[in-house]
Amino acid sequence: MKKDTSYLVMEVHSAYAVLLSDDGRFIKAANHGYQTGDVVTNIIPLKYPDEKKRQHRHIITFAASMAACISLLVFGVYEYQYIFRPYGTVQMQINPEIELTLSRSGRVLDLSGRNSDGKTLIDGYEYKGKDKETVTSELTALAIQKDFLSEGGQILLLADSENKDWNSQTEEELQTYLNNYLKDKSITIEIVAELPDDDAEQTLTEPQTITIPAPDTPEPAEDTPSDKPQPETPSSQPVQQPSSSNNDSNYQNDNSGNSNYGNDNSNDSGYEADTDGNSSYED
Repeated sequence: MKKDTSYLVMEVHSAYAVLLSDDGRFIKAANHGYQTGDVVTNIIPLKYPDEKKRQHRHIITFAASMAACISLLVFGVYEYQYIFRPYGTVQMQINPEIELTLSRSGRVLDLSGRNSDGKTLIDGYEYKGKDKETVTSELTALAIQKDFLSEGGQILLLADSENKDWNSQTEEELQTYLNNYLKDKSITIEIVAELPDDDAEQTLTEPQTITIPAPDTPEPAEDTPSDKPQPETPSSQPVQQPSSSNNDSNYQNDNSGNSNYGNDNSNDSGYEADTDGNSSYED
């Protein structure tokens, strides 16, 4: 015969009592006038409705799902920008000049030739899905294969973006990688602040012909009347010279020491001064 389970009343409340079973379990049961310390056998355990439990589970599940969706969304946006969004460029100049468009993670998103040799070098090359190290090393191998690059050659690198730290890190990573890739060849990998302009160098090295036009002969300047008053010219009427018989006409000094041209007392002909001191001419 199965032994009935007994319960010890531990706490008593108005609606329920806390019981301790003989196997050590605490149970809430309806209070039928129990007193603390009573030992009872027939009890009515209290049970929570299953709907409440299901509701609680639904709330927890929904909250966990929303948190997971938000995390995936944030991570997905960041991952997309980190891998698939253009972040900067790397210009690679051998003699061909190539420009790589990179994501922040270093994934090559686009490739273009900046001059005719660059377009020839990348013609037919597949870059999609590759990182910057793979593309630059494969383009270097193609340049050697197509005789664009040989022993003693040089590769110039220039990274450009709004993030200076990213620029420096990208340039150093590519320089280190290409130096290891070309360790058996005497090819220099150099980081520059600005790539030289090949067209400008070619223009300077080609012979130039310069035509200098002869200067125009200046036309003689026209005489312009001066603003200063012109000296009066003597009349074209011939001046009668004093008679040769009169030898008294010469340069004389007056008593004041001034030199003047004097005439003798005869009034035959010459300049005479009137009473006003003006000089006049008389026949």
